[in-house]
Amino acid sequence: MKKLLLLTISFASLCFFTGCATAPNGFSQFYQDRAGASITNSPPYSGSTKIFTQSTNPTNDLMEILRSGYGLIGVSAFQGPPQSQDMLKSQARKVGADIVLFSCVYLGSQQTAVPFLQYHPGQSYTTTSSGTVNANTWGSGGYAYGTGNYYGNSTTTSPGTFSTQVVPVTVQRYQYEAGFFRKLQPSILGVLPQPLPPEIRQKLERNTGVIASIVGNDTPAFNANILEGDVILKINDEDVTSVTDLFEKNKKFAGQKVEIELWRNGQFKTNSVQLNNKP
Repeated sequence: MKKLLLLTISFASLCFFTGCATAPNGFSQFYQDRAGASITNSPPYSGSTKIFTQSTNPTNDLMEILRSGYGLIGVSAFQGPPQSQDMLKSQARKVGADIVLFSCVYLGSQQTAVPFLQYHPGQSYTTTSSGTVNANTWGSGGYAYGTGNYYGNSTTTSPGTFSTQVVPVTVQRYQYEAGFFRKLQPSILGVLPQPLPPEIRQKLERNTGVIASIVGNDTPAFNANILEGDVILKINDEDVTSVTDLFEKNKKFAGQKVEIELWRNGQFKTNSVQLNNKP
């Protein structure tokens, strides 16, 4: 992990802004689950996530994480407006990622228009009324008359109206990529294999065997000096026919000391390996 530590950066950078609370969380929206069978028996989420930014060689960054005993559980890739650090951390906590390998590339600005709805209150009108009223009455008690004055105001309001304006907006766009990783149980052998490519099959004149594409740090394979690029041909004189077959033989011989036949740089050799027990 020493190389990865050199890749750590502060998120007070161009790629992260704090004023993006209203933007959708792209890391969550575009997340794709990649958890395989190896994740099923992995330790629980540590509760904290380390975030690393990709260097100029993302392949090496990925291999260094895999060598350190982490497995890929998901990816997220999208283009969009600025995303905050909290958005990335939120998705990491949601899926239980111990490590996130992150990349952000500025794509430039884009002009767009946003409709803005505005309300215009109605107009109010006040009317004043005044005058004099004369009253005359006649009854059994006699005749009476009088005069009265009146004064008052009344207010009426017309309905409000709405109007729409188009406001030009400049949107900054970025290309985001994030790989989410979980720490795995100790491997029985410590080799991430790949099938033999055609050119190796031609050299060996055989179809069976696998390439040790990645050898985990401080694993049985690492301590037995199996190197990345070695072709694993046999375990205890039993042919390794495929990637799946290697995993099956790891389980079969777990906890035992085995002899692994290799092909390296045109030469055949045999290494003794003390395998770990099953997780």
